[in-house]
Amino acid sequence: DTSRMVLTKVFHSLFLAPLTKLETNNEQQYYHLQTERVNFVTNCVASFDTPSDGNGAGIAMVSDLIMHTFGIGLWQHLSPKRRELELRKYKLLEKYWKVFLSTSNRTNDNINENLEKSKRQKLDKKKGGCSQKEDMLTMQRDLCGFLPNLAKSFFDALEKCDHEKSNDDKPNDPTVTTDSEETTLATATFVHSHLLPFVYKTLDLLIDLLSQIPTRRYVRSYLLDISFTVRCSLSSLAKRHRLFRQLLKMLVDVENFAIDDHTGKSLTYTDMQSKTDTNCHVLQRMCYKYYKHKLTSYSFSGIKTASQEEYLVRHLNKLDTQELRQLAEKLRIVNGDDLLLSSRTFLLELLVYRHASRPSEAQVLTSLPIYPNEIMLWDENLVPPGKVTPNSNSTVLALPKLNLQFLSFHDYLLRSFQLVRLESAYEIRGDLVDSIRRLSPVCIHANDRDDGVGGGKAGTTFKGWSRMALPIGEVVISQVLPPKLGENVPAMVCAEITIDLSNLGHSVKDEWDSLREFDNLFMVAIDASIMTGEPAPLITRKHGSDIVERRMPDEEDTNFPQRFGVTKVRGCMVLEMRDEEGSLLNDPALMHQGAKQVVPKGTKRFLKVVLDSAQFATDSNMAAELYQSLNILIRRKAKENNFKAVLETIRDLMKNPSGTSVVERSIPTWLHDVLLGYDDPSLASYTSLRMKDFASKTVGVTHPNAMLDYGDTFVDQKHLTQAFPGCQIQVRKDNEKLLISEKS
Repeated sequence: DTSRMVLTKVFHSLFLAPLTKLETNNEQQYYHLQTERVNFVTNCVASFDTPSDGNGAGIAMVSDLIMHTFGIGLWQHLSPKRRELELRKYKLLEKYWKVFLSTSNRTNDNINENLEKSKRQKLDKKKGGCSQKEDMLTMQRDLCGFLPNLAKSFFDALEKCDHEKSNDDKPNDPTVTTDSEETTLATATFVHSHLLPFVYKTLDLLIDLLSQIPTRRYVRSYLLDISFTVRCSLSSLAKRHRLFRQLLKMLVDVENFAIDDHTGKSLTYTDMQSKTDTNCHVLQRMCYKYYKHKLTSYSFSGIKTASQEEYLVRHLNKLDTQELRQLAEKLRIVNGDDLLLSSRTFLLELLVYRHASRPSEAQVLTSLPIYPNEIMLWDENLVPPGKVTPNSNSTVLALPKLNLQFLSFHDYLLRSFQLVRLESAYEIRGDLVDSIRRLSPVCIHANDRDDGVGGGKAGTTFKGWSRMALPIGEVVISQVLPPKLGENVPAMVCAEITIDLSNLGHSVKDEWDSLREFDNLFMVAIDASIMTGEPAPLITRKHGSDIVERRMPDEEDTNFPQRFGVTKVRGCMVLEMRDEEGSLLNDPALMHQGAKQVVPKGTKRFLKVVLDSAQFATDSNMAAELYQSLNILIRRKAKENNFKAVLETIRDLMKNPSGTSVVERSIPTWLHDVLLGYDDPSLASYTSLRMKDFASKTVGVTHPNAMLDYGDTFVDQKHLTQAFPGCQIQVRKDNEKLLISEKS
């Protein structure tokens, strides 16, 4: 109890005390402290997925205080109408809320009674004050105000960032003094050094809170009540800062994840669409009841049409700002005291966010390219530098976290898909940079070109050489199959690539001729006329007491495309490779039957490849010009080039309507919650009663107490002894059975 009291006081002082002391004195120190506090809370939230060890009791107390901070007590800050709707969903919620109210009221009564008693007896606070238990209950109750205070500070920071943007948008005035310029520079420095780290850390904390069932139950309702994501989307940061947009997208995705917040049951797309249809139907009824003269056509529209974003915006624009506010209040999606209710843009965005349908997960995954493009490869927020690592205390990356606790198996597969995709992109980036740097692209003017193309247009040539890269002669789109039913991307896109091996030695030529079916290649467009040719930027590092400057590696430099003129990167998969006479060089039948290999004729090779259908759909408006500009073909080592098969397997499993349900059915019930991180790991042991009960009732499962026949696993007795260190081996010579017993 003493340690719990001390820990509660520490949390109380860290969460609440610094707010009022530093808010008016030093703004920079205030936001710096806020950032550190948010970082501390983020680390505490991670205690939910920390395995039990020698510090298990301390971790349990931290988790208990986190649940007091982000538990049902947070709902006292909800608007009354919103709280009433939430409590109606489940009967247990009403019970929990009544227990919280009774505990809170009893604590207040005891505190007031003790204070009155101390006043009457004229005792000192130490003698007649509140008891230790009442102090702890009071501090735990006050912890519930941490998130509302944090949200207020977050919105204040967004307003300051918007104010800084408005100052930047003012036209330059020649009469502006130097002091004003210095003030503007100081404001910009304050925003980038203090406000943005606080904003990013807060978004990172909220993503973590929504990614775990214990805290998601209550935090999500509060964020919806204050319209957190809608306010963020209307901020100027959403237009100016890519990292802010990426973190906000992650927050929106996890906020609308297909799971029941209270039962933890995974929801299908049909369940999610049914929820959206129900909300939209309520909106139609409200529109017909109160705004029949303006929204009659919308009220009688089909539910699928009425939930479309464009259709919804077109009809809601018929209402004025006051009518939009009244409609939002009747739907109980806004608080009457909200200052943003006078903003028409906010009201429209909120109504659309809460009632418009979203694309299914299968549609999103289908439209996501498997191969990384130039934007993804050199985005430091998605594919961060590997060797040049910034300070982790002040940097937030838009990456999913592969923790020990997940919302569902679909959540685990989705995070794994994203991380594998980004990890493979990092490795691909290194290979591409190495080949492009070795090729040394240079610009040639129209008068110096050998192809006779004039018109003052500059070209690109390569004065270097790379074993893994070749110039492309021509890229021709040969086949585009129509999309499959229910998809928006082509079923298959094939192209033909022409390359010339005349300048290669025999060993390198044999390596290119050994390209096989399903090998992955990358096509790169380099325009030397726009390359800057500047060296890599300098970075400083401490080496003992000295500060050493050196060039950043090209693999880690996000400005590499500008320095070497890289404009496009597209991936493809090999289907066939033929020589000048049309002979197939990569026939798998000849390889496996040991038949005589075909001797390639000529130096030109014609590759039939499959392009990324999702990327081609994105490039459809400029596909002809884009694929003609690709002038380098880069291959990778086969052992490092199997990422596509892994990603397609995970994606197809998630795209399949019954994919995740198949995974859940294949996992035993006693292991389900353990793998998701919500159960005691010891229950998965063969000695647990749950496991024994499962084995006794399931056909084909060996009982844990049954003797296990190792067969020919062990070579001899020495091998057996080495396989079980710390155990005493007893050999029964009568029947040559080996029994293993642990030392006492």
